Amino acid sequence: MRHYVFLKYEEGYFNDETFKQISDLFTAAVEARPELTELSIKRNILQRDVNMDLMISFTAPGPESILPYVKSPLHVAAAAVSGPHETARFSFDCEE
Repeated sequence: MRHYVFLKYEEGYFNDETFKQISDLFTAAVEARPELTELSIKRNILQRDVNMDLMISFTAPGPESILPYVKSPLHVAAAAVSGPHETARFSFDCEE
């Protein structure tokens, strides 16, 4: 399956520095779980009100892999940095 997370940040928060910081945190969280592969972290390049700022996606063997990832200490730490500045967040899971 493929797991996607899309994040929108408060005005003025998301810049090159925060992109690197948040990318590094989520990369560490995914890479700590060997069953999660094909990580992709992308920054939006077209500013529109309906666009999110950041997309994180990875491949997982199945739905049972998502909750352990979300509850992992590295993911919790990444969410603690990102979450207070998010104005919108959604996820999407699909079969590959």
